[in-house]
Amino acid sequence: MLLEKLNPKTGKTDTKLPKFVQNRDFLVAHLTTGKPVTIEKFDDFAQLGRFTLRDEGKTIAVGKVLACHAPIKRKKEKV
Repeated sequence: MLLEKLNPKTGKTDTKLPKFVQNRDFLVAHLTTGKPVTIEKFDDFAQLGRFTLRDEGKTIAVGKVLACHAPIKRKKEKV
């Protein structure tokens, strides 16, 4: 789930809950895996705090872990 799109120069939130991102965008996202994965917060253990997302043999994203087991933020649905 995409949570926030960040301004690359300031690091501050540009857009909350963006619908999509483009190449070279910086964002905060909540990721869930199908199988258990060994990770740590980047600040605690840098080697286990980095990740790469790949799809069909291509790298689609790289990043660092800000938190483990963080609560899920959900979009508010209009009724």
